[in-house]
Amino acid sequence: SMVKFAIDHNIKIDMIVLYASKTDDFPFYDELCEWSARYSFLNVEWYDTKLKGRLKKKMIFTLAPLKKGYLYYIAGSPAMVQNIETFLFDSGVSEKDVMDDEFRGY
Repeated sequence: SMVKFAIDHNIKIDMIVLYASKTDDFPFYDELCEWSARYSFLNVEWYDTKLKGRLKKKMIFTLAPLKKGYLYYIAGSPAMVQNIETFLFDSGVSEKDVMDDEFRGY
């Protein structure tokens, strides 16, 4: 993951991980909790859509505010990736500042 790469290579850039899941089972939960406690540049926001409902644009930007110069990495189902990219592009984020990774078939 990009988080692990940054930690392993001592890259101390501000990172916000907005982790949304349909269940309370978040893969890599323990690692991300440990790292966010250890490294001040890493903030992890957990969002259980089963309990809180679908993640909406306003909530995304509340949990992970837009900042000029940020890079955005989106990973998830193709539909979710497309929706988040649309939110970002409509909010003025440049395509060059967005990377994605679509997970198919889950």
